[in-house]
Amino acid sequence: MQKYEANRPENPHLLRYLKPSKSRAQRETLGITLSYRGHIFCYALRRLGVSVAILIAGAAVLGASAVAGGSTFSSQSEMEGQPRNVIKLGVYRFIVNDDASDIEGPFTPPGASANVLDTYSFALSYERFLTDNISVQLAAGYPPKFEVDGSGSIAGLGKIASTTALNPSIFVNYHFLDASAPIRPYVGIGANYTNFVDEQPTDSLEMGLGGATDVSLSSFVAVAVTGGVNIDLGGPWLASASISYLSSSTEVTIKTGGIVRKMDIDLDPVTLFVGLGYKF
Repeated sequence: MQKYEANRPENPHLLRYLKPSKSRAQRETLGITLSYRGHIFCYALRRLGVSVAILIAGAAVLGASAVAGGSTFSSQSEMEGQPRNVIKLGVYRFIVNDDASDIEGPFTPPGASANVLDTYSFALSYERFLTDNISVQLAAGYPPKFEVDGSGSIAGLGKIASTTALNPSIFVNYHFLDASAPIRPYVGIGANYTNFVDEQPTDSLEMGLGGATDVSLSSFVAVAVTGGVNIDLGGPWLASASISYLSSSTEVTIKTGGIVRKMDIDLDPVTLFVGLGYKF
């Protein structure tokens, strides 16, 4: 008893939870309270990430508008007669750098996880030049379809699900060199919104889980960065290539009857683009 008294914490608010005389029910109540507060803290962090992405995108757009509004007369005169709009068509290659947690829930084998596969999609973007060097770009395209394989202890199931992503991005880009330069590199920053739809479990997953299963992935907003180059092909045409990155994660919920299982996947995709553009 003396040893306990000598080493107990100084914080009087914690003593009532550490005294040996407390009942098991009180200790379980403390665990539930701390777990609930932990979930609230994680939720707040996710909301903070969304807010930061929105603030960065808004600040970038407002900053670009301010720069455009404060441009000198000579800078504006350089825009006279120059196309201010660009539409690009091409192909996206989505390289997913995923890092998935184990699936957690009742009757789940240890080490069960998943792996999101790379995919392709058609790309479409519209870009508006505010000045000779600054533009705002909306990038979208045909929604890509991602397939998910089982990994770890459920790797033998093969493909376990698929989903389609609605994932538009908005960027503020800075283009180097003059508008008349034949090759113009650029960099940009913005925000991406991704909403997963049409999530479909496979027969192998439903057989492995023992019944009809519903799979859902949470949507997210994330900061995105990009860099690329435009190559003039003469007239209104140009060739374009870019690479983009965003740090993102999603929560996967798997429901089979009354059993709910969850996992988290850090996606962190790198998006490659090649295509043609039309200036007008």
